[in-house]
Amino acid sequence: MSHELALEFLPSINLGQLCCPLCATLFEPWSTVALLDDGDVPMGYLCERCFMTGPHAAAQTMRERTLDLRGFVLRARTNLTQPAWLKLLLAMQERIDHWDLLADRVDQLSWWQLKGSDSDHGSAA
Repeated sequence: MSHELALEFLPSINLGQLCCPLCATLFEPWSTVALLDDGDVPMGYLCERCFMTGPHAAAQTMRERTLDLRGFVLRARTNLTQPAWLKLLLAMQERIDHWDLLADRVDQLSWWQLKGSDSDHGSAA
């Protein structure tokens, strides 16, 4: 369970914009924010759209983001020298692989799990 994706609700103490770790949308936080944790590692605060539409929609948004990154790399090929483009390709491929794996993990969730809740049981009364 050390690498389980889970949400934790916290009071917002940040007065500036936040960037959603899933869709990269900049947003202004409400008084309470949902922090996405990967086990004990905080990943960032979810935007309202990713939170409200759920894991499957968030995963789809992440996959669209990886398609955009792949397109960026292909377009950059015409503007860069081959060594520079290969360096960019390797760096971007690592990021794309990261987002693809994370999207797969997010997509496997039926809904957002709350940190500290028993994920083997449905919503308890």
